[in-house]
Amino acid sequence: MFYSLILFVYFCAYSCFASSATPDQKKQITTTPPIPSKHIWTICLLKDFPVSRDTKQVEEIQKNEETGEDEETKRDVKFYNHSYEADLQYGYEHFGASFSVYGYRYQHTWDPDFSFAFGYYNSDPGGISCDYRSEGSNHFRPKSGEKFIDSDSGTIYLSYNVPILDSIQNALKFKADKPLGFSVGGSVMRAYIDEISNTKKNFKRQISLGVSYQITPSLSFSTEFEIFLKNSKQSSDSDFTYQLSYSVPLPRGQLKINYENYGSTRYPWNPKSGETLLALDQGSIKISWSCKTSELF
Repeated sequence: MFYSLILFVYFCAYSCFASSATPDQKKQITTTPPIPSKHIWTICLLKDFPVSRDTKQVEEIQKNEETGEDEETKRDVKFYNHSYEADLQYGYEHFGASFSVYGYRYQHTWDPDFSFAFGYYNSDPGGISCDYRSEGSNHFRPKSGEKFIDSDSGTIYLSYNVPILDSIQNALKFKADKPLGFSVGGSVMRAYIDEISNTKKNFKRQISLGVSYQITPSLSFSTEFEIFLKNSKQSSDSDFTYQLSYSVPLPRGQLKINYENYGSTRYPWNPKSGETLLALDQGSIKISWSCKTSELF
């Protein structure tokens, strides 16, 4: 009731002012566009389709042919572990934060229920970005041995977008202006489990070199090369990551289709048993829709 009264008073006052205004004032009232808000809220919905199948153990009761008694056995089942994601993002100029929740066809103990990030973001040439991300095994209802917020896997990221000469950009231009991007960055994770010693160690450090190329206004490719310090690299860590992205503008928001690979990729001079250069089978296809809340209504 209180807010309805406020809106009624505001409407009456505006109507009185508009009716008593001069023609020039009326023109200004009707043509002045609203000032856009610096507070930007964005929602994103995503479906993840892994290229290869996952494995889980299933318990079964089978009858022993010799004794005739029921016995509990386990067997591995292969399946495509599709996952879902819903994000809420907030931005104010160069500052931002995000919160994400996840759903899985089958959730492993290390799969998070949610993640969050916040920091300063500047994607312009010469810009610096710094943020904190909690993407570890966060659980809304942690069981024994689990945590609500896995602070050990919290990571601080720092990156710098290297300016590129216009002459180089023009020479490499195909159908998009200033297609080439290059960044240098690093990250520090608070703690990790070393697979060789099976002990907890502090501060997993790595340096990243990122390269991106905008093929067309809708199609882009990017890759990032990783360098791990202090022998902190684990077998599951990538030598490099890459993704191919295609975006389609919609009347409300944007549709994006990505192929992303954060698997155990290996450089030709760093082979591992059973692992390949591009590790194509460890990638996934992601379909997402994102939209600013101001565009929804």
